[in-house]
Amino acid sequence: MTEQTNPAPQNPQLFVNNIKFNDDTEMPLDRNSIVVFTGANNSGKSQVLKDIEQRIRNPNVSSVVIKSLQWTRSGNIDNEFLISRLMDSGDGTNYSIRHNRMIVQNTTGWWINQWNNEKLEYIATLFIGRLDTKHRLMVSESKQLCDPSLQNERSSLDIVYNDSEKENFISKYFFDAFRIGLAINRRVGPRVALHIGNPPDRSTHSMCYEDTFYKEIAQFPRLDEQGDGMRSFASVLLDTFTSDYSITLIDEPEAFLHPPQARLLGKILTKHNPNERQLFISTHSEDFLQGLLDAESDNVTIIRINRQDSINHISTLNSENIKRLCRTPLLRYSNILSGLFHERVIVCEGDSDCLFYQAIMNSLYESRREIAPDILFTQCGGKGRIKDVVSALKAVNVPVSAVCDFDILNDSSKFKEIIAAFGEN
Repeated sequence: MTEQTNPAPQNPQLFVNNIKFNDDTEMPLDRNSIVVFTGANNSGKSQVLKDIEQRIRNPNVSSVVIKSLQWTRSGNIDNEFLISRLMDSGDGTNYSIRHNRMIVQNTTGWWINQWNNEKLEYIATLFIGRLDTKHRLMVSESKQLCDPSLQNERSSLDIVYNDSEKENFISKYFFDAFRIGLAINRRVGPRVALHIGNPPDRSTHSMCYEDTFYKEIAQFPRLDEQGDGMRSFASVLLDTFTSDYSITLIDEPEAFLHPPQARLLGKILTKHNPNERQLFISTHSEDFLQGLLDAESDNVTIIRINRQDSINHISTLNSENIKRLCRTPLLRYSNILSGLFHERVIVCEGDSDCLFYQAIMNSLYESRREIAPDILFTQCGGKGRIKDVVSALKAVNVPVSAVCDFDILNDSSKFKEIIAAFGEN
């Protein structure tokens, strides 16, 4: 289902304004919404990203997690917009774009008609960016500079090549993550490559000495020869902050990253998201979620998906609830958020309790030669805080139990608070 808005003078844009999931939960969205999908394995986190793109391309197609989706477009497509984003066939008449593994080619008039259709099909590629783990390591590889006569697309490296501000932005956060800078080599002929290293002071190199400057950069190791973590981190930054997509889908941004880098990436994506872009992210990283909390943004929604048979049940943690998490050090700095990715959480008073009950559970299942269930044991620093952890997890429908020391019965007020947190009398 689509909704047409009045034309706007800016570049054409595409936004999702409502999603209805297959459990009939509806989620209205703003133009700067950041939606993060969590849940246990096989709950539908990655599938929902595929459904969003599929429903925009063709609103009549069936999807797995999403029952219906409403999107809105603003602005008009003209020849100038298309020519700047499509590949010229060489005759100045036909333009093409890579869609999956094929090239779709037609006149600018045909592309403009695509924008006005209910099914956006191929032209949706101009407005939706998708970053998945399969192709992420390829983004930062050395690439051919854009040349319309060769029908090669304008890559994120090509954009950084022509925009030193974006290069400095990405290099700064790459340095924060790995304590080493990132620089582009503009003296490698028709190709463009990223190097890791701390470049010499640019102000000491006048135009006359620019070749010397890039000779020094050329001595740095190439990024595409480094480990998966560095390449993945740089690729997410490149694809997210060099594009003008109004919708970006990111599947497992924490892939290949150590916890500190995953946390930093969550903070960067939230803090620097443009006001006119929607981010849809699937993750199974507590560290990435902690980065979102560090940014303290008003436009973040965390969704836990619980799958039961063919129904994906949606539980929402909105900005107000996220702020409450931020104000509670226990919830913000413990591993309790990991509960969003497990089938069940058992809350204990202390670490030794968690280890004891975990060991018993594992021993019981091993003795039967069975695999232990997906249960997280977490501590909350005393019985007085059990109610807070239980309430927070139940707010997003995480199945939760509590194991208390026997002396909880000596304090009726604490006992009643815990019972009330479970919604019982």
